[in-house]
Amino acid sequence: MPLKFSDLYSQPSSGNSERKRVGLYFGQTGVPALVVGTTQNLPPTPIELTDPSQLKNILKSTEHLLDKTIDHSVRAFFALGGSRMILLPLTMKTDRPSDDYSQTLLGSDSGFPNRTGFQILKNYDALSDLLVFPQAPILLEADALKGFYHSVIASVQKDPRWTLLIDSPSHSAEEKTIEWAQSFSTSLAALYYPWISVEEIGFVPTSVGISALIQTYDETYGISQCPANRPISPSLSLLNEITPESIHRLSKAGINSFRKLPQGGHTLWGCYTLDRGQSENSLLHIVRTLRSVQDAVERTCEAFLMEPRSNTICKKIKQSVDALLLDLSEQGFFASSSGNPGFRTHCDLVDSRPGAEASIHLHLEIAIERPEHFIGLRLHY
Repeated sequence: MPLKFSDLYSQPSSGNSERKRVGLYFGQTGVPALVVGTTQNLPPTPIELTDPSQLKNILKSTEHLLDKTIDHSVRAFFALGGSRMILLPLTMKTDRPSDDYSQTLLGSDSGFPNRTGFQILKNYDALSDLLVFPQAPILLEADALKGFYHSVIASVQKDPRWTLLIDSPSHSAEEKTIEWAQSFSTSLAALYYPWISVEEIGFVPTSVGISALIQTYDETYGISQCPANRPISPSLSLLNEITPESIHRLSKAGINSFRKLPQGGHTLWGCYTLDRGQSENSLLHIVRTLRSVQDAVERTCEAFLMEPRSNTICKKIKQSVDALLLDLSEQGFFASSSGNPGFRTHCDLVDSRPGAEASIHLHLEIAIERPEHFIGLRLHY
């Protein structure tokens, strides 16, 4: 087979040369990439962390605000149950990080291997599926923060491999957060309110804790289950108390929040994206599941892409995809029932104009929340 572009991807820095890739195809989801600015001269290479103590070998000092926030974010992630994350450190050009933070972290996509900023993550296949910028709400004022996230979303839309976890401006009140978030309308991002405090660490942007909780929920219940309404570690507290009325107002705005449990502790409330519609695109677990299923199907079909389009290849594709989806169904990722595995597939060979090669149309339907409710995906080869 010819060399595929994906074969040109590099490996992140890690003690394990056989890095585990991310996605349903590889058996792991919910791995965040924390993109951070640093004052230290580090290569712009993703680093795999499985323990907060590894950070001591990366940062020589944590005195500067930038490096201190990296330390706090990494420690908070693991304190809240996270087990694996990717850290992308980007060296800032000046001593005034707010001046060039956006430009440095946004970077540019000039193709492999010339990408800069968070675009560097695109050089690595199946590296992460959550995207976090924990320093953004600390360094940027409200309007600049909004513009920064809009720029990230515009880039991710061209290559939607991540869910962006957005943070509201630091110390913003509920009403201001709702007003601030009104300009976002995308299924690629989710917003949680308010900021959180982690025992022995202090206040950190909510996205850090949410990425740890999503990873824990994915490992325990699966990506297709709503990451909400389950108890959270008692070491977490909130910057602002949330009342039932607040939860209602935030939910109407597509903002997820925390609810205090009668027996103590908190739970996540809501699993919305910032799409705000009434379709499946407004639910975080459904969007993430559909995206990961599509990725798994595309990887399953890679072996057939160089073959001439024919009814035989069409049949082989359907058999391979059926086997993949049956395995996922047996693992509990779909809402199956007796005699219904929770998915349906249909593969057609479609003739194109005279003289051109035919194409293969693959139509999938999967049930995520209810066995009788199927959601469709269409792929063309």
